[in-house]
Amino acid sequence: MPEQEAPADEQGQEPSGQEPQQEVEETLDVERAKAKIAKANKEAEGLRRRLHEAEQKVAEFEDRDKTELEKLTDQLQTERQRAQEAQSQLLRFQVAADKKVPPEAIDLLSATTKEELEAQADRILEIATKPEPPPSFDGGTRDPAPEPKTPEQAHNDFLLQLAGKTTQ
Repeated sequence: MPEQEAPADEQGQEPSGQEPQQEVEETLDVERAKAKIAKANKEAEGLRRRLHEAEQKVAEFEDRDKTELEKLTDQLQTERQRAQEAQSQLLRFQVAADKKVPPEAIDLLSATTKEELEAQADRILEIATKPEPPPSFDGGTRDPAPEPKTPEQAHNDFLLQLAGKTTQ
């Protein structure tokens, strides 16, 4: 019989006694998860730093093997590319200013030549300045207004309607 009493004691325990313990366990699980995430972030940061250092060393080794002429050639290509990008951006801004393109539409100018940019600017202005059609308040077809009756005719129709006779 003591074996039967043990389950009765377990069943007799109130569930409220287990709830705080579960909440504490859940809180501990959350804290452990946060700690693991923080540790993983710290490790990832260290790995990123090491990767950046390794990339710098590779670049140094590649540059060390290059001749001075190759280094200057690479630098010249980079500067030419930057100058070309700046020149195309300046051209876009000049065309936008000349054509009075709204500032929010300047990024829509994507052509490379001045003529193409001007054509794009004209198209943008055509679309932006196209007047909206006025709102239509027409609800569709309507019946025409009835023809006005003379006072005598209206009086006669009223009397006929009271008498139960219909008018034409």
